Amino acid sequence: FGTITPIESKYESCAAYLEEKGYGDMTLEQLRELPTSAFINETTEKPEIYSKGFGACLDGYVLPVNPVDVFTQEGGLNGVNVMFGNNSGDGNDTFSVITKDEFYEGAKNTYGDLYEAYDFESLYVPSDDLGATMINLELQSQQRTTQNTLVAQYLSKLNKDSNVYVFLFSHAAPGREAEIRKAWHSADLWYWFDSMRDIPQQRDWTALDYAIGDMSSQYWVNFAAYGNPNGPEVPYWPTTTADNPVFMDLNDEFAVRTDFYSGTYKADRDNMMRDYVLNRYSQLSDLSE
Repeated sequence: FGTITPIESKYESCAAYLEEKGYGDMTLEQLRELPTSAFINETTEKPEIYSKGFGACLDGYVLPVNPVDVFTQEGGLNGVNVMFGNNSGDGNDTFSVITKDEFYEGAKNTYGDLYEAYDFESLYVPSDDLGATMINLELQSQQRTTQNTLVAQYLSKLNKDSNVYVFLFSHAAPGREAEIRKAWHSADLWYWFDSMRDIPQQRDWTALDYAIGDMSSQYWVNFAAYGNPNGPEVPYWPTTTADNPVFMDLNDEFAVRTDFYSGTYKADRDNMMRDYVLNRYSQLSDLSE
């Protein structure tokens, strides 16, 4: 349901960036003659790359319309099958410890009336600040999966000729604070591409890691070839539909799931996350019926 910046805004942000770098008076031909190091080199800091307004824009050619205008129309997928998901530790690659008070205050701002309605402070009880940090990261990950599943249900209703597959990759790569980092953003790539190599300073790959790599990469190969991740070599991965709100959890064992806490005393966590997503995206309102 995202929107993309109009090209006119890109003209402005790029012009401002060139002025900042001292290249504002140069022609396009002169700019093209500059070496890459004139823009990005060993002294370049991350904010310069990510906060200057670069990225995709509505150029009218490659991207003629906003995603929300495609994916909210009936038949928007045009018969194409899709597969998407997230990692269990998408925010765990780098983070700062927050206090319990900061955790609760942030949740109040995020969930609004749902905070009191679901008695958030009884649902989530961290023992210390590190615990609050880890619970917060876990909540963000699970909420993202909840959102992905709901969006997949929505897409399925609008696209009778397309199949939608949702995953959560939650197997943690071994070593280097695995119990904290979990399956951080991009950690899944070793497995999707089955690229655990025998190189110096490698991680302590196990037989389980190699087995997960074999199956994960087979899913991707199958999907690329046939539009369906399933095959005789891998556990069955069902499509997500309005009547079958499932996702494939790629953990130490692969399992098809509908939520995270059903059958436990924490089941209201699932309900709260679902309500939050439904409240946030009006397009999904018919899924709450």
